[in-house]
Amino acid sequence: MEKIHETSLPATAEKPQDRDIEGLIEERIERVKNYMGEFPEMKGFSLYDIIISDVEKAMISSVLRETKGNQLKASKILGINRNTLRKKIKDLKI
Repeated sequence: MEKIHETSLPATAEKPQDRDIEGLIEERIERVKNYMGEFPEMKGFSLYDIIISDVEKAMISSVLRETKGNQLKASKILGINRNTLRKKIKDLKI
């Protein structure tokens, strides 16, 4: 897979998409904290699974939009097998 190098930004500069992902993660964590406050004795709760699922859904949706729904191209960009992508699309209800 060909790697894309960005030369227009200094090595220490924050890329806009990095900021968006970080913002998404922070927003989700805050939502979970608020939700947990309402139910302090939650059983079977997994912050990791919730955050990973949300980030994964956003990332896959974004790549599918950019590839105009082409799952083969999207799977190559994401670095996963096309069948894995299809399963994730189904599981995440994308």
